[in-house]
Amino acid sequence: MKKQRKEPQLEEIVRNFDKLKIAVIGDFCLDLLFHGKHKGFSRESAAPINRIAEQIGYPGAAANVVYNLAKLGVGKVIPISVIGTDSQSIVKSGDLLLKFFEEAGIDCTNILRSDKRQTYTYMKFMATGEGTSTPEQQFYRADVGRDDELDHASENQIIKILEDLSYKDLDAIIISDYSKGIIGPKIFNQARKLREKNILVIGNARKDISRLRELDLIVQNDYEVVSAYEEINGEKRGGDLQIERCAKRLLNDTKSEYLIVTRGELGMTVFENCLRYGYSITKVSTKPKKVVDVTGAGDTTLAAITAASCSFRKLTGYLSHVRPAEIGNYAGGIVVQKLGTATASQEELIKEIESDEQLS
Repeated sequence: MKKQRKEPQLEEIVRNFDKLKIAVIGDFCLDLLFHGKHKGFSRESAAPINRIAEQIGYPGAAANVVYNLAKLGVGKVIPISVIGTDSQSIVKSGDLLLKFFEEAGIDCTNILRSDKRQTYTYMKFMATGEGTSTPEQQFYRADVGRDDELDHASENQIIKILEDLSYKDLDAIIISDYSKGIIGPKIFNQARKLREKNILVIGNARKDISRLRELDLIVQNDYEVVSAYEEINGEKRGGDLQIERCAKRLLNDTKSEYLIVTRGELGMTVFENCLRYGYSITKVSTKPKKVVDVTGAGDTTLAAITAASCSFRKLTGYLSHVRPAEIGNYAGGIVVQKLGTATASQEELIKEIESDEQLS
């Protein structure tokens, strides 16, 4: 029997990201934030008037997972999706999204453009009272785009791209389903087939998490896991017993091997579905951070966990998601301290880990 090497340190796992090749398939969106000051109310309609001082764009939804992988230093990131040509739109969201990717050195070959779709855009209007100490807050959001299913021609093109990935030296593929029409049953099944090539298949779904069947790893937050099976008491997070109960049901229903439940300031819980021995449960704690904005933190965490899981397997020859969950905690902790749909860089992640180890 081949002897397993000693578990690597967190820094070593992160520094190995440049040797990875990871694909992402899902709903690519654009986040547009409009920052301004509240100036009063319209005489005609009593609607609030806000003067926009700054406009900022970010990759959103599955596109944010792609962007985070690149910022984390992953050697090659392969984004796969369909976005609109946006020929009838004033805001060319698809063009802006591709510009973000290209400036980050991401190959956009497998991102299809279709005149039958409109690139989904979240327009978020932020404001604070002029001359006051009121903190800035989002007062309105407008979504632009279509979330209907892919046309057959685009679906077949995506399936062909996934078939071709089977013959490339790929470490993992992330299925990031934001329910905007990209991940239909045929595409999901084709992506899942990559497991047969010893490629890690990792899934996350914003709504119907029961679709994430027979995967290597599912990554979901506590609200999503609990609400799939039971009611949640108001805004409170599920407790340990409730999360454990629902997590086991999810693993049993999906027949997936691992589940990581992200729990905000409470850290993460890693569940392993051991068919012969029952369930293995490991809690991974985190240190409290000053939360500025949680937007996109889940995407950052998903990207960091995936990269760390692949790196860990390359370094050791076997798979474990506990140390990757620790790295995901650090990455998530970095972005919640930033405004907007933020990312964590490889340098920031290493610095955060080293700083924490010095304090320990």
